[in-house]
Amino acid sequence: MQPESHFDDSSIKNLIERMKGACMVKPESISETTKDSSMTSTSLGGTYSLYGLSPRKVEHTFHDNATQSSSATENSSCYQFTRNKMGYAIFIINSEFQYEKDRQYAVKDRENMTELFQLLGFAIKLLENKSKKELLEELEDIRNEIGIDHDCMACIISSHGLEKDTESNGRQHEISTKDSTVLTKDILNNFADDKCENLKGKPKMFFI
Repeated sequence: MQPESHFDDSSIKNLIERMKGACMVKPESISETTKDSSMTSTSLGGTYSLYGLSPRKVEHTFHDNATQSSSATENSSCYQFTRNKMGYAIFIINSEFQYEKDRQYAVKDRENMTELFQLLGFAIKLLENKSKKELLEELEDIRNEIGIDHDCMACIISSHGLEKDTESNGRQHEISTKDSTVLTKDILNNFADDKCENLKGKPKMFFI
């Protein structure tokens, strides 16, 4: 079994810089990602002063830059972050399981990701150690709360997981809940355009 990876200050700083520039991101550039090196657990105390940022400053960076650039890119295929709210960051964090080994370091994922996404102006929705039924019901509730004034959404999944072959649907990925498993595609499909019209055509970011 490979050791679990965790976010350190350098990877958080890299993600902040990449997301600061997301106010005008061309959709086709989303697939251009960089390969991160192995990461170790660390505290993010003093993140604001370390990076010279604050939640309000970051929020203004997104919205001010988008407003200044909107006229020049009116007809281009860019995401414009100009609405009143950045959106929800949904954390699916599982550390306790009925049938699998507990994940003692999951708390660091929750702490680090909460600090990061608050810094970026997101409202946090924490779904921690939920059963399969609870998780799917609460994801549906969150989806129905998303308004037209949200610019985007992010979903961070920290749990056990696996891929398996099925006869009818090919290879599928699933994550572990407290009492069972749930298909990753069911989480993604919960926010599809036909189910979440207020996010239609807007960025939906999933970190698994």
